[in-house]
Amino acid sequence: YIIIRNLKFNNFKKIMFDKNWEKNIYSKSKQKNVYPFDWVVSSTNKYIKNYKSKKVIEFGSGTGNNLIVFKNLGFKKIEGIDGSTTASKIALKKFRYTKNISIKNEDFTKINLKKDCYDLIVDRGSLTHNSINNIDRIISMAYSSLKQGGYIFSSMFSKHHSSFSKSKFFFKKETSSSGLITSFLNHKELKRIFRKFIIVSLVHETKIDMKSKRKICWWYLIAKKGKR
Repeated sequence: YIIIRNLKFNNFKKIMFDKNWEKNIYSKSKQKNVYPFDWVVSSTNKYIKNYKSKKVIEFGSGTGNNLIVFKNLGFKKIEGIDGSTTASKIALKKFRYTKNISIKNEDFTKINLKKDCYDLIVDRGSLTHNSINNIDRIISMAYSSLKQGGYIFSSMFSKHHSSFSKSKFFFKKETSSSGLITSFLNHKELKRIFRKFIIVSLVHETKIDMKSKRKICWWYLIAKKGKR
């Protein structure tokens, strides 16, 4: 499994795309997801209607496995953005004949999206691999770029995860191969980050490897832009 390390937030605030994703993951043919995540599929089917009029963007779209869902459902406009050159090339090749899908090989911590542009923003375990400061900025930008009534789907690591240690915080430099920059969040932190949104659903999932006793814990959040 991929080793993840917690970030010491107060020592280094302007973390950009973690180059270990390209250097140690995608370029070495690791974690090239082929199939869509079931949570993305079920959430889209449950909360999004009238697909043919909708515009969606995925942060950390990787090789485009989740973009297939939006293509098959008939979304009007589909965008994917990822910092990995290798992953973006795979996605570009996959959708080279699909005119309404655009893939951008960019660092989404540095982009600025148009206001009131998207009906759906998807983050399937991507934002959590940033500093808290960057997560705050990106979520604020996401709120601005969503249309009224638009949704954001976001999954982030929980502090109950075995890889999180309350007694040890440290910053992993980009040149290190020991792990990936990761922020682990508790319920209070998650609610603060998404305070502008109406939280529609918030699930805490824990999976336990009975052999190693390792806990893998995620937050699955669905939030909506709208009047309270």
